[in-house]
Amino acid sequence: MDRFDDFIKERRYLLNVSERRLDWYRNCFCAWRRYGGTDQTQWVVNMHEAGVSVVSINTYICGMNAYWKWSGEKTKLRYLKEEQKILATLTKEGLARLVNFKPGASSNKTRSQNLIRAHLVALTILDTGLRASEILGITKENIELDQLSIKGVGQRR
Repeated sequence: MDRFDDFIKERRYLLNVSERRLDWYRNCFCAWRRYGGTDQTQWVVNMHEAGVSVVSINTYICGMNAYWKWSGEKTKLRYLKEEQKILATLTKEGLARLVNFKPGASSNKTRSQNLIRAHLVALTILDTGLRASEILGITKENIELDQLSIKGVGQRR
């Protein structure tokens, strides 16, 4: 545990790692101890048999690989293969319903305006392929009506 505390201190003071990241390292180390962390391969097997998801196991592996590299260990665990999930897409009927949607005249004017805005955002996303965060960041300067174009500006991380 003393070596792990040194690892945390170095990350905090020398690399200026955020407190959330330090908590993540601590969680990875807790998983190492919880699932019998003596042998790296057996550790992964124990987590898998305990029902820990592959995504979580890979997250723990990532954190522990950073620790092992820092501590000078030569081994590095490989990540488990994750199932590729195919995102659901709109059917032709669903797409037609979305395009032909009519917000209608509601007695609640604010609700009606919000439905119109949401509908226009959905149609713009469908037509341009822009992300929702890009659509929400559009300003007047990003729109060229003469050229029928919208300049999408992504958010930096």
